Amino acid sequence: MYKWGIFEGKMSDFQVKCGILEEEMLRFRLNWGFSKPKCMIF
Repeated sequence: MYKWGIFEGKMSDFQVKCGILEEEMLRFRLNWGFSKPKCMIF
């Protein structure tokens, strides 16, 4: 039971890290999307 609790904790940590990574990727894409037209204008 104790090992299973540690495993579940690691899985939730992994999911949190994946969520943070997805947010950063989305932010990166948005920033890139906004900077792209600016590059075309200048």
